[in-house]
Amino acid sequence: MAIQEASTLKFQERRNSKISATKLKKNLTILLMISPSLIVFSLFIIYPLVVTVIRSGFEFNGYQLGNFIGIDNYVKALTDEVFWRTNFNTLKMLAVQLLVCGPLSYMLAVLINNRPERFRKYFKIAVFLPAVLNVAVIALMWKMMFQPEWGTLDVILRSIGLERFIIPWLTHKHFAIWIIGFVVLWQYIGFNMLYFYAGLRAIPNSYYEAAEVAGASFWQKTKSISIPLTQEMIKFVLIISITGTMQIFTQIQLMTNGGPGDLTRSLVYQMYYTAFKLQDFGLAGAISVIFAIETFLMVLLVNRFVARERIELK
Repeated sequence: MAIQEASTLKFQERRNSKISATKLKKNLTILLMISPSLIVFSLFIIYPLVVTVIRSGFEFNGYQLGNFIGIDNYVKALTDEVFWRTNFNTLKMLAVQLLVCGPLSYMLAVLINNRPERFRKYFKIAVFLPAVLNVAVIALMWKMMFQPEWGTLDVILRSIGLERFIIPWLTHKHFAIWIIGFVVLWQYIGFNMLYFYAGLRAIPNSYYEAAEVAGASFWQKTKSISIPLTQEMIKFVLIISITGTMQIFTQIQLMTNGGPGDLTRSLVYQMYYTAFKLQDFGLAGAISVIFAIETFLMVLLVNRFVARERIELK
């Protein structure tokens, strides 16, 4: 009996050691496969972020570190009226992307998905075309369209007798930031639409056919089938919309240069202005850290509350 128990123990030990060796080999293989991505991520994301956090605690002119000042740069940023204005401007454009561009993109995708194939090809190209154009080209094109006196929009309004609606579009203290938000929406509505369209095409037609037999309307099918089964794609589009909109810079730089005054600056533009115009890289670093935290929290909220239950197609 003792000999049998001893042999059983030895067998279990050999089996456990083989399992451990297999797991170790599998983990090492996984680590080896993802190591190039980890190295690139560490070099271009983690390392710059750590350096920025460290330098934000110093007086820094872009060339050498000065005196250590702790959280003074963060206090200065958070008590600056311009910082909060630029932050609010960024949130305005984010609201345009999430509350206007997102739903419009989804409805366009739904409408295209229910049209004949020839119509789909034409409309997908037409709507997606702005997304493939250079951002600088788009910004300058719209800037010329919104120019006073000779801009396309003002010329059209005069030609149809609506001169009273003409305003200084890109220098108006209330409307300029919304004009930039509209331009960003126009550029990326087709980009988001293609993602939604891809998600809709993955849904089997049998689901819609069964709903039609049950007498479901177009909106009922959209609400009960399309939206629930594309929730993972909706989450993905929300995340790229947040991260993309938070980084808006080129459109502002080329269309308004942050003006009039500082009324159309975004948070990223304020970082640039603080670093390269005011030569205060420490304060700019603090703003960039706050920017990273805000973006991370927004993405975290989307991951937490959107597509909480995974639905698999069968």
